[in-house]
Formats: sequence, structure tokens, C-alpha cells
Amino acid sequence: ESYPPHFNDLVKQICTKLLHLYAHIFHSHFSYIVALRYDQIVNQFFKRFVFFVVEYDLVEPSELEPLDELIRTTLRTSNKQRKSSLEEGNEERRSHSM
Repeated sequence: ESYPPHFNDLVKQICTKLLHLYAHIFHSHFSYIVALRYDQIVNQFFKRFVFFVVEYDLVEPSELEPLDELIRTTLRTSNKQRKSSLEEGNEERRSHSM
């Protein structure tokens, strides 16, 4: 079975609307998310969403531009957290091997 003829366009529209939803959440509701301590979870979802839409060219670069600073911050924070987790894991392995 094949996809409908305008399937790619529909997926791009959905992804663009999801990006707008993320922008609204971050702009208008992020303080609530932080208060609930869900900020890392939301950031992870956003990071994965950005990787996905960029990888498959599902959102126009001009749509991502207003969120450029947020995207960079999210990626930087994610990299720091990953590094910290790796370092903690290495330290834990070293302490167990002694």
C-alpha cells in the first residue's frame, strides 16, 4: 500500500503545528513546567522532536529560526547532562573495581 499523494505535505504541516505548540508552551507555560519539575522531560521531548524534524526536513528552517536560542540551549544542556551522567558512571565503575 502506498501513501496518499499529499502525505509528505500533511506530515510537514503537522510538524510545523507541533513546533508552534512547543513555542507556545515554552513562551507561556514554562514557569509552570519548572514548578512541577517537568522541565527536563519537556526539554528531552523537544530536543528529540527537533532532531527528527531536521533530519527528515519536516519543518522549514525559517520556522525554527525564532526558536534558535532555545534549541541551542536545550542541546547544550542535554550535552552537559549526558557528559555528567557518563562521568558519574565511570566514577562508579572505578569505585566498584577497587
